[in-house]
Amino acid sequence: MSKSISSLKLPHYKGTAGLSSVPIAAPPEVLLPMNMHPGGAAVPVVEVGDYVRVGQLIAREEGRNSSPVHASISGTVTAIEPYDNTLAIRIKGDGKMELDPSVKPHDPKDLDEFLQLVRDSGIVGLGGAAFPLWASWTPCARAR
Repeated sequence: MSKSISSLKLPHYKGTAGLSSVPIAAPPEVLLPMNMHPGGAAVPVVEVGDYVRVGQLIAREEGRNSSPVHASISGTVTAIEPYDNTLAIRIKGDGKMELDPSVKPHDPKDLDEFLQLVRDSGIVGLGGAAFPLWASWTPCARAR
């Protein structure tokens, strides 16, 4: 005789489940380390004094399992400095959160173009290691 297995449904106990979103102001400054992923540290492509916009590429990927870094606020690069065994880019915000013109919808024509867009985006996993998404998807796509 087989037993019937039913689905287990647990209620959500997240303290924020019933709360509305609350907009927050942009921080006055950010410090963006170049090793926010398991691969080689990203290499800055901006210089002190440059004005950057939200989403602008500020560091290119370097080597295996690396990921590019983009500005999270608009403002002026005030330092490229040592930080916790890597370099970090310090940006003083202007409070405008001005979006970079490169941030726009894309319409990839094929798998290669799509994978390049994913790679260029700098998206990393949220599992703790910040593994670049392109590094996970590219071998899978090539195996099909």
